Amino acid sequence: MVGTRHRFLGLLIRPLQIADDNYGCLLSAARSSPSDDRTPHSQLPSGEADNAAPFGRSDTGRSPWRSHLSLIGVTALTTGGLILAIVALKTKGGIIAAVLLSTFAILMYFLRFGFQQQRGLALTERLLAQKNEDRFRTLTEKSADVIMIISPQGMIAYISPSVHSVLGWSDQEVVGTRLFEHIHPDDVPLVQAAFRAVVAAGESPTIEFRLHHSDGSWPDFECSTRNLIHDATIKGLLLNARDVTQRKTAEDLVVFNTAHDSLTQLPNRALFMDRVQTVVERKKRRPGPPAAVLFIDVDNLKVLNDSLGHDAGDLLLGEFGKRLKACVRGEDTVARPLEVRLQEPDMGTVARLGGDEFTILLEEVTDPSDAIRVAQRVQALMAEPFVIRGQEVFKSASIGIAFTDGETSARSVMANADIAMYRAKSNGKSRCEVFDDLMRSQITERMELEMALRQALDGDQFRLQYQPIVSLTTGHVAGLEALVRWERPGAGLVPPGEFIAVAEEIGLIVQLGQWVLLEACRQAAKWERDGLGPYVSVNVSARQFAYPGFVDHVRDALRASGIDPHRLKVELTEGTTMEDPERAVDLMLQLAELGVTLSIDDFGTGYSSLSVLRRFPVKTLKIDRSFVATIHTNSQVAAIVTTICSLARILCMEVVAEGVENLGQLEKLKSASCDCAQGYLFSKPLSADVVPGVLATNLLTGLEAGSHLVVGAGR
Repeated sequence: MVGTRHRFLGLLIRPLQIADDNYGCLLSAARSSPSDDRTPHSQLPSGEADNAAPFGRSDTGRSPWRSHLSLIGVTALTTGGLILAIVALKTKGGIIAAVLLSTFAILMYFLRFGFQQQRGLALTERLLAQKNEDRFRTLTEKSADVIMIISPQGMIAYISPSVHSVLGWSDQEVVGTRLFEHIHPDDVPLVQAAFRAVVAAGESPTIEFRLHHSDGSWPDFECSTRNLIHDATIKGLLLNARDVTQRKTAEDLVVFNTAHDSLTQLPNRALFMDRVQTVVERKKRRPGPPAAVLFIDVDNLKVLNDSLGHDAGDLLLGEFGKRLKACVRGEDTVARPLEVRLQEPDMGTVARLGGDEFTILLEEVTDPSDAIRVAQRVQALMAEPFVIRGQEVFKSASIGIAFTDGETSARSVMANADIAMYRAKSNGKSRCEVFDDLMRSQITERMELEMALRQALDGDQFRLQYQPIVSLTTGHVAGLEALVRWERPGAGLVPPGEFIAVAEEIGLIVQLGQWVLLEACRQAAKWERDGLGPYVSVNVSARQFAYPGFVDHVRDALRASGIDPHRLKVELTEGTTMEDPERAVDLMLQLAELGVTLSIDDFGTGYSSLSVLRRFPVKTLKIDRSFVATIHTNSQVAAIVTTICSLARILCMEVVAEGVENLGQLEKLKSASCDCAQGYLFSKPLSADVVPGVLATNLLTGLEAGSHLVVGAGR
């Protein structure tokens, strides 16, 4: 019986030990396992931490005596249950009573444990909510965005504390006011319309507007909007506004630079053309007074760039742009090409197209004289000197004027003004010309001429004629100058004066010059094989001489034709040689090494100096026909020609006078000791098949008999 009681007592005590061990494990786990979602009791306020600690737990946040007191209570409850169980074992029915009593003690123990655990969790969740609220407030205070809750009517119900750092506002003072009171007046209609769309259609647009800063400025904001009127927490429109002033400034700068000239800050070609097209289209819809375009080109800017440098030219262009803006009246300033907020919103009438070209747009011109008066104001302002680096520089401008009509486009009116400007340049520069129908017909003829010229080279329509160069000593032909003619279908032979300049402008002169060079060499080689010995002189244009492969072209022509190089004479104008004297000397030396003879044409009309002239490996000087024309009537001209001949003898050069047409001119040239001459007095330009008959003739003898040779094509 005694053994039975002891075994039962062991069974009774064993559950209590297991329960206490389980509680110890739970307590250790609670102490040692941190949680991201729950705050340790040690971080709670002291009173709440005491209540959150489970019964019998030791906590570093509590005083030691309170922890011991909890342990004493748990121990007393357990011990009392055991004593009652032992007593009950000694009485009748003691086993059942002991089991019930110990079970009651265990249940009380775990109920106490569960209650304390739930209370601690509740307190932890409250602390976490408080921390989240503190975190949210810190974020809203430090954020660069401004968060607002407003009513559909614009009343501010909430605004984040960050509004103080972003706009300098007090969030407490702003709440209860209307948002529209703080938005720039120009932007209010846009914002109101956006809010109506949000409320009506539930859209979430992103809009841009300006808000008033406490310092008086109006920074730009980008605002996203959401309709949360039916949300029980918000009950309004949720706005998230961000300051985008710096981004907008950068965007405006990019747009400005794209549409404006970097040197003058004036609108560029694209922007000006867009504005002209807008005006033209409006004129077509609503006919009225025409618009006018003034096309302005600064005269001789290259001279300034070559003398003072391109930096000086840029300074002049910048100052010229300012003068153009000043001469356009307020009522002329009509262009508003882009909706860009700029500091100078009136910069649309005057534009720089590039280089030395500028334009002015006059939107309404009641009379053509109005546009002419604007051009005259430009000319008057140009008459004032430009001060460039302390040096006064005088410049003029050529101006072309064109008017719009019901049929014109922006491109056509600009082209017409450009044509008129070039007419002003060709008529002497520093003047203005108004485009008219005659110019239109002339430009049409010019376009047809250009097209026909391009076809002529491929269609073998060019011919060479040869004008004799006569020795004034022997009277025989010393050489022949090759002159190109165009046998244009339906027009006969076209003289070079009508197409050479055009060929130069359209870039055809290099190909044409190469053909002339090769054809002249072939014909001279044929004459050489026939026992005829005159040299052939070929004119070379400035563009052909500047072409990088010019010397190679000459070498190829000599090789292909088989001509003796000494029978080829290359004529260069004085102006061509003086554009770049150093390069000219280098190319001339290369040609001289090939055996080619060199001649300077139109001598006396350029700017060559004796120091440069003596460096040229030149054998012949050709006196320009402008001197020969008056040599027999003007003693000063006769003296100049005599001086040129004397200079040539000193430099061991031959002198040829061109354009001799009468005996008086011939006698003066003989008295000046001129070596050779050519002109209609001796012969017109001849076709190649007629030349052999002239080579055996003494042309001076015929002149002494009172007649001169009239053979070949006309002038």
